[in-house]
Amino acid sequence: MKKKILIAEDDLDMLNLYRGVLGDVFEIIPATNGKEAVELAVAEVPDLILMDITMPETHGLQAARLIRIWVPTERLSQTFCLPRFLKLQPLA
Repeated sequence: MKKKILIAEDDLDMLNLYRGVLGDVFEIIPATNGKEAVELAVAEVPDLILMDITMPETHGLQAARLIRIWVPTERLSQTFCLPRFLKLQPLA
């Protein structure tokens, strides 16, 4: 049985990219907004969640907080929020 990954991404091109890269190995559960991501996480309890930060309906960080409250943490491995533009800066 394939592990489940919930991918919350409102950009359909990015969502399709994730599906193409991960779809052969994992069962992909797509969500196109934060509200839908929370509902699907509660219903499906995926093994991993990849979530865009800037999404309609519910912001990605808020959706991640709600999922952590409503989904038992022993059943959910990790939630990662993905910024659209990642700017790396030195810590010093």
